[in-house]
Amino acid sequence: MLLRFLAICPVLCIPGILLFLGACDSINRAQADGDMLLAEVYNHKLYQSEFKNAYPEFTSESDSLMRLRIYVENWVRDKLLLNQAEKYVSDKLDIDKLVDDYRASLMVHHYEKEWVESRIDTSLNVKELLEYYDENQDQYQLEKTILRCHFIKFEKAIARYDSLRIWWNSNEKHDFIRLVEFCNEQAELYMLDEEVWYKVDEITQLLPAGSLSESSMRPGRTYNFSDQDYSYFIRILESVQKQETAPFTYIQEQAMRYIMHQRKLTLLEQMKNELYRKELDGREIKIYID
Repeated sequence: MLLRFLAICPVLCIPGILLFLGACDSINRAQADGDMLLAEVYNHKLYQSEFKNAYPEFTSESDSLMRLRIYVENWVRDKLLLNQAEKYVSDKLDIDKLVDDYRASLMVHHYEKEWVESRIDTSLNVKELLEYYDENQDQYQLEKTILRCHFIKFEKAIARYDSLRIWWNSNEKHDFIRLVEFCNEQAELYMLDEEVWYKVDEITQLLPAGSLSESSMRPGRTYNFSDQDYSYFIRILESVQKQETAPFTYIQEQAMRYIMHQRKLTLLEQMKNELYRKELDGREIKIYID
């Protein structure tokens, strides 16, 4: 019997299983409703339809056979582990209750998600965000220094180095546009968005080791470094020191997520209260305590 064979060989070779199944007439490979039995472990049976549902399409016959072997071996291993767990898991563990609780949790979560998404107001204006920021600044004390900057990393051997330096040092808008175009084409790495804040260690790790310290990163300062292969340009536009209040633009996305989360909680609470009031007057709720 396959059960006895599995007991002797807990770590199975799938080609061996398939040969064994094909050679032993005593093993039930008869088709049930046209569905061929592929493997059997204790009281668990694997039919061909389950495999076909998992892999409805194949690129080739050899690919199909390879997937079949892997699938059956994984299935056998899983069922052996399940059988072992059934032997040793304490009877005090109420599996049925755990399953019912998990099912109920999934259904409620799915319903709440759909209900909220169909009703929540996702619009946010700057005034609302600023009000939240003003009321909660004490929650946004920086743990690390942050800064806004321009940064370019490029190979030292580029042909347009002189032009790059002119564009970098210029205050003219058209030169900044040329600088961005150059970076798109030739820079190894660049950061030229003036609205983005970075943690100071995110910048220092991009530079040659020891070239720039946190204390020297002051607004208005410009630096140029080189190593064996690359040159680095960096300009500090603004910095906020650790333990100071984070600027609004730094926490704006976080504030938006928080406000939307609070709206969701408010909607859910309203829905639960309305449902309770509605059903309390009906016949489906019976409370037997005073």
